Amino acid sequence: MPQVYWEGSHNADEQLLRCVNEYKTLVIPRPVIPTGPTYRVGSWSPTEKDINLFLKTAVSQNLPGVNFFSWDECRRDFKALWNTIGSYTWGGQVILDFPEKFITALNTRNPDTIAALYGSSALQITSSRTLQGFDAIRSWYNGLFTQVLPNAVFTLTGSSGTGSTRHINWNCTSSRGTIQNGSDTFGLVDDKIAYHYSYYKLP
Repeated sequence: MPQVYWEGSHNADEQLLRCVNEYKTLVIPRPVIPTGPTYRVGSWSPTEKDINLFLKTAVSQNLPGVNFFSWDECRRDFKALWNTIGSYTWGGQVILDFPEKFITALNTRNPDTIAALYGSSALQITSSRTLQGFDAIRSWYNGLFTQVLPNAVFTLTGSSGTGSTRHINWNCTSSRGTIQNGSDTFGLVDDKIAYHYSYYKLP
């Protein structure tokens, strides 16, 4: 997440391209998610045109995303920049890590979308039952979204682990009440869930 701050200038595209090209020379290439400026230094601050140029250049370079420093100053002092960033339609493909991908799928409340994250013979386990296979897991999510937690909205509150072992914590609000401190552990094989242990207390 290199800092690309064009202080004193308004050449966001040139500075970002230079940064990306420098990272390409690394022996082990790294994903680049650059940080743009949303602050003031003396009489200088970025303009809406600068921010749009920064965003468009990131998309043209197929970068997975961008971020900005600092959000608190931007929201307080630069409403126009805040709105420019918030309303920008990203043209590239944002690559989500597994915890975000799982919560995003839950929030679609579509059993096919969430079941697609599982392998064909995956196990899903809670303290009260064990399910195996795509159809059984899909059916369970259908019941979860329509009967157990209708209109559910899930929020990721924490995650840990790398590679094939992941753990997440989450909260959920629904028409039937709120779940606090949901907890899930996953085993992944070829980016699909092979094993899923879930703990939560229904409202």
